[in-house]
Amino acid sequence: MHPDEPAANSGELYVEFGPGQQLYTRWVGADRDRTPLLCLHGGPGAVSHEGLEPLEGIAADGRQVIFFDQLGCGRSSRPDDPSLWRNDLVCDQIDAIRAAYGLASVAVLGHSYGGWVTQEYALRQPTGLRGIVLADTAPDAEMYLAEGRRIRDSLPAQTRAVLDRHERAGTTDSPEYADAYRQFLEEFTCTIRPLPASIERARAGGNPEIARIMWGPGGRSFEMNGRLRGWSVVDRLPEIGIPVLVITGSEDMASPAIARFMATAIPDARCVIIDGGSHTPFYEDPETFCSSVRTFLTGIDAP
Repeated sequence: MHPDEPAANSGELYVEFGPGQQLYTRWVGADRDRTPLLCLHGGPGAVSHEGLEPLEGIAADGRQVIFFDQLGCGRSSRPDDPSLWRNDLVCDQIDAIRAAYGLASVAVLGHSYGGWVTQEYALRQPTGLRGIVLADTAPDAEMYLAEGRRIRDSLPAQTRAVLDRHERAGTTDSPEYADAYRQFLEEFTCTIRPLPASIERARAGGNPEIARIMWGPGGRSFEMNGRLRGWSVVDRLPEIGIPVLVITGSEDMASPAIARFMATAIPDARCVIIDGGSHTPFYEDPETFCSSVRTFLTGIDAP
């Protein structure tokens, strides 16, 4: 079923992207009179779109909300070409989906790494981009990693000692290190236990090769030595000339301090902090998260 058919309130569409490549997309909501929302999952390469499942609640008012698996992840094509993995390729995927869905006007929500790409997309100043939502993200790689080191420093001394010992010895593939790193992640990632099935599915749909190239071997949240090392758009934030919602969890590594910095640097931005929220605050408090985004989008719906 094509997304333009008014009777549809959910469906799937494969979008052509490059020779022999397809992007898997899924949508909910059929009201195209409101600005459609296109959602970008995080990564790079770590997950599929399924981790954003609670964001379907944004479509409670009928607004069309579109999800997709970035190239190489989930049900999208998985080309074996390391040169492909870069932010501008994901920006190009947004344009391909907009064309396929006929989105003359659109808002974009980027979660985590998806927020990095969303900032770059906004800085392209594409026609018809009405606003963006920057969820649990940062404008600068080092700023983000510094928060990871802060969280690491707050761990129990015994846990830090295990991390230090194995990193010095180059034995970070050991089960003991994996357990200590899991304790680090649990400080700021989803607090729901057991983990929601949609998060487990999202992780299963990831592509470790993309993560290795973009983030670096090991993929640890307090260091980066891959293609994204040194990434930053801090100096360009004032150039984002459309409405922006910055939203994050109070306990997230993409911390309230980072969120407030972004909201101050961007001319037309507002900031929402989800109390008790993690890196996925739409799991801990989906009602507040989705209603905040709906309110923001309603504000940009005017002709």
